[in-house]
Amino acid sequence: MVACSRSKSMLFTLKITLLGTNPAIWRRVEVLDCITLEDLHNLVQCVMGWENCHLHQFFSGKERFGEPSPNNDDYNLKDESQFMLGEVLKRKGAKLKYEYDFGDSWLHEIELESKIPSTEEHTYPVCLGGARNCPPEDIGGVWGYAELVESVLNPRHPRRRHFEEWLEGTYDPDGFDLKKINKALGRMKYRS
Repeated sequence: MVACSRSKSMLFTLKITLLGTNPAIWRRVEVLDCITLEDLHNLVQCVMGWENCHLHQFFSGKERFGEPSPNNDDYNLKDESQFMLGEVLKRKGAKLKYEYDFGDSWLHEIELESKIPSTEEHTYPVCLGGARNCPPEDIGGVWGYAELVESVLNPRHPRRRHFEEWLEGTYDPDGFDLKKINKALGRMKYRS
């Protein structure tokens, strides 16, 4: 996490929604506007439950941000570590897209719901709420996830056993543990 000056920072409330899931998988978080997009990537990984083992990128209009690498020059990404969240999301209602895992293509919408002056009384980031469990890594995108949820709901689903073996157990699509998420975020707290 980047060092942020709380006295000069704005507190952003963001809603992160995993697109293509129904009912929607989402998280609401509070962050300071002075974090970098690289920090935001790490935050999304943490609150959504991803394992950070695939490529990612942000979209804002025609601009694309990510982790520059000689191996992904084709993506023409601006260095995410050089841009602060407040430079990209400037007004209430502004949206940013975040794609994780170019194979499964998990597309998230990050919306700036509110911005107010930050205070010294709180530690950020913090997850305020959310709904539903993150899909497992490498499940096959929204289609594979939909089939997994179908198999959970239908004991006679033809691929239920396959999913249980692959996952080495069961999966609860409704699982959402706010305490666990905030405990993990505790390791990401900002330095003043």
